[in-house]
Amino acid sequence: MQPSGLRSGVELEGGEHPRLVDRKSGRHLELTAVEAKILGLYSADTNAVQLVDRARAQGVAVEPMGVGVLLDRLARAGFLARVPPPRPAVGRRPLRLQDAVPMFRADLHVAPSPTSPGLVEVADPVRKRSFTLYDFEASVARMLDGRRTADELIEAAGHIGIPVTLHSLDGFVRQMAAYGFLAPAGRAVDRTASRPERRRWTPDVRELYQSALRLFRTGKGQEALEYLSALLQVDPQNAEALELKQRIEGEPSIDIDFEILHEPEATEDTVGTPSDPSFDGVELSQEELSVVRSKRSWAWLGGLAALALLFPVSTSVQLPCQLTLVLVAKVAAPRDGAVVLRPLPAGAVVKAGDPLATYDTRDLAAALAAARQRLERSQAEIAKLQRKAHAGSTAKLAAKRAAKKRALDQARAREAAFEKAGKKKRRQLAKAKRAARAAETAFKAIDRKYQAATGEAALASLQAASARDQAQVDDLGKQIAAATVTAPAAGLFVAAPPAPHVAKGQELGRLVRPGVLGLSATLPKSATSPALAEATLRLPAGHEGKLQGLGLAEGGQLEASVVDATPLEAATGTLKIPTGRLPLLFRLLK
Repeated sequence: MQPSGLRSGVELEGGEHPRLVDRKSGRHLELTAVEAKILGLYSADTNAVQLVDRARAQGVAVEPMGVGVLLDRLARAGFLARVPPPRPAVGRRPLRLQDAVPMFRADLHVAPSPTSPGLVEVADPVRKRSFTLYDFEASVARMLDGRRTADELIEAAGHIGIPVTLHSLDGFVRQMAAYGFLAPAGRAVDRTASRPERRRWTPDVRELYQSALRLFRTGKGQEALEYLSALLQVDPQNAEALELKQRIEGEPSIDIDFEILHEPEATEDTVGTPSDPSFDGVELSQEELSVVRSKRSWAWLGGLAALALLFPVSTSVQLPCQLTLVLVAKVAAPRDGAVVLRPLPAGAVVKAGDPLATYDTRDLAAALAAARQRLERSQAEIAKLQRKAHAGSTAKLAAKRAAKKRALDQARAREAAFEKAGKKKRRQLAKAKRAARAAETAFKAIDRKYQAATGEAALASLQAASARDQAQVDDLGKQIAAATVTAPAAGLFVAAPPAPHVAKGQELGRLVRPGVLGLSATLPKSATSPALAEATLRLPAGHEGKLQGLGLAEGGQLEASVVDATPLEAATGTLKIPTGRLPLLFRLLK
């Protein structure tokens, strides 16, 4: 189904889980049942008021504010064929970094949508109405506690993978005020009657969940599942982790972020409104807004507005960027066994050849001691036999033994010759067999005397055993010498999670470049003439680093290094890139 107001290629799918699907890009957006009914009545020539009338005629209870916000969101997300007029701004001074954020009303009922993954339903028990938010919007709304500063909220949102700027936060606060979701300034709110507090988590569980959520929101679902698996081993009944895992394994992707929905747009309707106190916290209709504006003194405001529209202003784009450690080399286990990692100070840099880990060699040492004992015993026996077998005393015995051996060989040869003759030589064959047996008996008798005197067979057996023991001693010595795993290159060693036993080739850790992070971000096609050399980087609080070598690779991918950086894993920063200066009028028209 494709209502006439949707962009080409965008379809509205109904059923139990309605959603919008862009067949060209593959993007999709989950909807509630009410939102799906409203869009089914929408057309390109319909405004919010007309759409409310149509919906109410069909028995759908909606309000102009909710419908206007819905259309605005869909336009910003790129699903509507035309962009509707921007919603009225709630007049208040623009938010600054050190300002305390307002308080999200504690009496609101916030719950995940039972039919649309990724959406949250917020019900107002006072005004008897409800709105839907995306789950990432609900996360930011919960951070509006009246105590955090805007700067602290932006940092906290970055920890869970929600890129928020001061401009988009200001737009979001204005939207929450328009909904009536913010507590009046200076009025205490009873928090005990609001949403119950979540069970306190241990620091490791919180860090694992935040890492999984951050990876999921940056499109790394498989890596997020690995963190959730580790969390559920520690806390198997964690409801939030189980819900997030189920969502990732289903069809969770919502290709819309906080910046798209809340980056403010400068328009003629918003010029001058922040300074009007009559707008503060009050929801006004379009007619009321027109009356208020008509009362202004156009004598001075018109001239001021003309100057403002011609004044050149800087334009820029703010991009969320991924910060990762720069790999130098992987350190793998050379063989199976139990490994003990060498304790290293935090941030310590190792050189090539420095020891990183040691195998447990107690079993190898015991086997080496036993092999050495066997080798010593066999060598002592060999020496004893060699002293006993004196060449001068056994020479005659050896000659007799050799003569008896020749006689035995000749007797066996005659026996074999007569056997070939068959029946013709039966008498000679019988005689030859008796002679062969007698020669064999004589040889065995002299051989026993020879072996008793020289120990030749025993000596040969002992020498073979001694050679085997020597080989084992050499092999065990090499294994013990190779029990220390050393660094293949210089760098900062980041150890893998410890394991009681490792297999050959298993990763023990990684060597990364100290003080250097890799930066990656995607430059939107709308950012024309970016001044990459003037770009600035905002890191999470408590971390430092300098942007270096920012360049544009294939596919609009930005790549750079962050030098003099503190270690940081899977973090998100904000990259601000100037795009030139334009008169405010051109910027508004654009």
